[in-house]
Amino acid sequence: MRESVRELIEGLIERGIIRDVERARRRLELGYPSWLVIEELGPAGAVEVLSEASGIPPLGRPLEGGELDLEAARLAGPELLKARRWAPLASGEVVLADPFGPLPGGALSSRPLRLAPGREIDALLTAAFPPAEDEARKFRRLGRLLIDRGAIGEEDLLLALREQRRSGGRLGEILLAEGAIDSRTLIDVLSEQLGLPSTSPAERPAPLLPPELARRNRAVALRGEARGSIPVAFADPSSEKVAAVRDYLRRPIEPKLADTETIEALLSALYARSDVDEVVASLLERTPHFSAFGNRLSRFQLAGAVLILAALVGCIILLPATVAATLAAIGTLLYVAYGAYRMYTAWQGWRSGSSLSPTEEDLASLDERTLPVYTLLLPVYKEKPSTLRSLFEALSRLDYPKHKLDGLLLVEEDDEQTLSAVEEVDKPGWLRMLQVPESSGPVAVPKKGARPGWLRVLKVPPGEPRTKPKAMLYGLLYARGELITIYDAEDQPDPKQLKAAAWGFEHCGEEVACIQAKLNYYNPRQNILTRWFSLEYAAWFEMFLPGLHRMEAPIPLGGTSNHFRADVLKDTMSWDPYNVTEDADLGIRLARMGKTTRMLDSTTYEEANSKLKNWLRQRSRWIKGYMQTFLVHTRHPVRLCREVGAKNTLHLLATVGGLIYTVLVSPVFWLLLALWILLRPGWIPALFPGPVYYLALASLLIGNFFFIFLGLMGTVAKGEDDLSPYTLLIPIYWLLMSIAGYMALYELIVRPHYWQKTEHGLHFENVGEQPS
Repeated sequence: MRESVRELIEGLIERGIIRDVERARRRLELGYPSWLVIEELGPAGAVEVLSEASGIPPLGRPLEGGELDLEAARLAGPELLKARRWAPLASGEVVLADPFGPLPGGALSSRPLRLAPGREIDALLTAAFPPAEDEARKFRRLGRLLIDRGAIGEEDLLLALREQRRSGGRLGEILLAEGAIDSRTLIDVLSEQLGLPSTSPAERPAPLLPPELARRNRAVALRGEARGSIPVAFADPSSEKVAAVRDYLRRPIEPKLADTETIEALLSALYARSDVDEVVASLLERTPHFSAFGNRLSRFQLAGAVLILAALVGCIILLPATVAATLAAIGTLLYVAYGAYRMYTAWQGWRSGSSLSPTEEDLASLDERTLPVYTLLLPVYKEKPSTLRSLFEALSRLDYPKHKLDGLLLVEEDDEQTLSAVEEVDKPGWLRMLQVPESSGPVAVPKKGARPGWLRVLKVPPGEPRTKPKAMLYGLLYARGELITIYDAEDQPDPKQLKAAAWGFEHCGEEVACIQAKLNYYNPRQNILTRWFSLEYAAWFEMFLPGLHRMEAPIPLGGTSNHFRADVLKDTMSWDPYNVTEDADLGIRLARMGKTTRMLDSTTYEEANSKLKNWLRQRSRWIKGYMQTFLVHTRHPVRLCREVGAKNTLHLLATVGGLIYTVLVSPVFWLLLALWILLRPGWIPALFPGPVYYLALASLLIGNFFFIFLGLMGTVAKGEDDLSPYTLLIPIYWLLMSIAGYMALYELIVRPHYWQKTEHGLHFENVGEQPS
């Protein structure tokens, strides 16, 4: 072979033999077979050109019917011959269309090779091995049917075929996920190709299949003739799924095609109410000691609280001064212990090996054909169009095969604000896929903020509790992925995060059930509150949680960007709908069930609250959830210790209990300090005798310095050095946290399961403050 394929095409272009230069080069870049480029765009003597370049002689005459060596063709396999465009002839030769592709092997390898036009070889093989009658429509490829209908262009098809070679998947799924076609068009064409009727929107579902079977096979029985076959709508009418439904019904069925959103709407019409009741009650009924419902205390907790309160009241009456000094001493010791624990954990988080850190080479080595389907659950509530538009843009940048993304936008059925926002942002108009650099492959480039083709809306039936975990539990019923992650409405995840998490699960043991990505903010400089918020998050996610990772301690999850193995998530009953920090609770429950969580060195950027009232609502909900989590997991201390061990029990008490303690107790110490500085009352020294005084002084000076320094280290780790001066003012932020803590304590008593809605999109009010 005198020239490479590329050099051959370029040479034909330079010689003027191929005149449609732009089209030829584009097809070559897209991976179009070289022989077909020459045959379709070149001269009538394309076979001679290919022969000259490859050294394989042409057949020299047109192929005619009856020339095929039927016995040799049957032995070689008609499907293989059709796919490769080889044909053994009765004259003893083998004709082929592509001299640069695989050459015939086996029994055909000893035969002389000749070149012939691909269309003549196709005609010869089709005449000898015609498709069965019920396969005739399938023989017309889906791509050609879509082009003939005008639903896609030729470049769309070529790009989709290239993506199919790179990452696997079905052609229709790829075109749909890339936004090249809409689901209704795809179903119409598939219906024509497969010879199956499509499901009319007017058809009504019949409750003949159990919900689990229906969801697993994405199938819904429809109302039809009582004595005839039962019509059943399928999103994927494969033989296995059809057989599973037929075996259950024990009657003939009539398969019909429907898109995924139609199937989900029909399933919801049948099972929504019972599904919601089931997911809300599941954890409470199966493992009530893990449920935060009603903030119920165990007998141990009630007895302990009563005994401590009675002893405290009695001692105050008899020895008030001694009790006060003892409480001050205990309070100081706990404060010092928590400060020391945070110092040690942060030091561990600063060391190497504190998170999973795949390199660019690691991610590039992933075989996209073997990547699992990834479900993205996106619970939204009362969102603005600007927030959704920003979310859709961020999701469109994810570097993961689009047809392997199973996105569910979870919207409450009666949330008119969000549904209207989705409708406003999600304007019709399907877009062509555009070519991007070679390393990235083809992607759809939608209009700014358009909903990705792989993201569908799932309406969550109304009902109590109206919480984020309830919405996610309902979405989990419809999740198809082997891996699952959560993103919030304002999130801007690292585009490579899904691949990084998939790499992490592939390289971790089966005991790793969850991988938590880091969180930070894209608007840290909006005002002083967002600066403080960013300092706090930098310390928490860059040092403290990675420290827990390194010590193999239970990790209270963040509210977003936690990635799960789907089977483990379902086995652990996932989220508690009555806990308003369902993420932290789930992280602890995973540890109690023998599973571990690992941190991932990949960041999702969120919106930092820029309004004080909104921030207080959000923070009080978080602290209330931590209180719920602490009460739930200390109901049975002996069982907790037996399940996670003594060391991890102490980690839990320090991580969750320590945060609650410092938020509630800090104002008491600050008040005592202020009274001493201003009034110097004589009873305060009596509270801090000798060693207690020095511990309290060390906590005041060294402890507060450390927490300020921790925020400073977090900003340096994130490369945001300009935020460093604001660490000096962060004690004001601690005071705000204590205010939120007492709000949380009040709400825990009067409305424990109420979900304080956080308003998103406030950063858009600042001109030029856009997410990066």
